[in-house]
Parts: sequence; C-alpha cells; structure tokens
Amino acid sequence: MTNPPDFMKIMQDAAAAFQAGPAKMPDMLKANAEIAEKFAKVALGAAEKSAELSATYARETLSKLGEVSKVQAEPQGYGAAMQAFAKAQADLMQSQVAAFAEIAKEVQTDTVELMMSAAETAKAEAAAAMDKAAKPGKK
Repeated sequence: MTNPPDFMKIMQDAAAAFQAGPAKMPDMLKANAEIAEKFAKVALGAAEKSAELSATYARETLSKLGEVSKVQAEPQGYGAAMQAFAKAQADLMQSQVAAFAEIAKEVQTDTVELMMSAAETAKAEAAAAMDKAAKPGKK
C-alpha cells in the first residue's frame, strides 16, 4: 500500500512561510500605510475636483440668475429671460455631468491600477514564500 502525502505537513509548512510574527509587523504596517496613502490621494483628488466643479456650477448659476432678476420692459421679457436661463442651465448641467463622469472614470482607472499593483506585490511575496516553503530540508 502506498503512503499518501501528508497534507497537514504541507499546509503547516506553507503557513509557516507566511508567518507574520512581531518582527514582520513594522513592514506589514508600512506596506498597508503606503497603499492607504495612495488610495487616499486618489479619493482626495477626486473630492477636490468635484468641489471645484460644484463651486463653478454655483457661480455660473448665480450669475445667470442675475439676468433673470432684472426688470423687464415688457412682460414677455420675463418669459424670454426664464427661457434663456433654462437653456443655459441645461447646457451647464450637461457639461457638469460630463465633467463628473470624467472624474469618476479617472478615479476608476487609478483605483484599478493601484489594485493591480497591490495584487502583483502580493503575488510576488506569495511566490517567494511558497518557494521558501517548498525547499527540501525546510523545517
């Protein structure tokens, strides 16, 4: 009868290769802090751009409202002013939505790049640990 491989020993060796003892904590914390910093930079950049867009939208809306609030010589002037305001707002809203979509697209791209980079790093570390665990004579 053949002896089956000792899977418990294989798993113990693999787990030992991935041990994160106290000596490895500073490196792990530093790596986590670095990736968190990169994600925060992406999020804060998007928030800043969004705030700038919102402020621009508010300024432009208020400037257009100034035209609506002016006294008109004829009653039809009020209707025309409201119509012009509505058209300007529709155009402004369209450009705002496109600008917000561009910000979202940029954030998505940056986030995927960060995730891919983190995955590649983890993959390399896991491969190194598995190589270390697979070496003969490893105890």
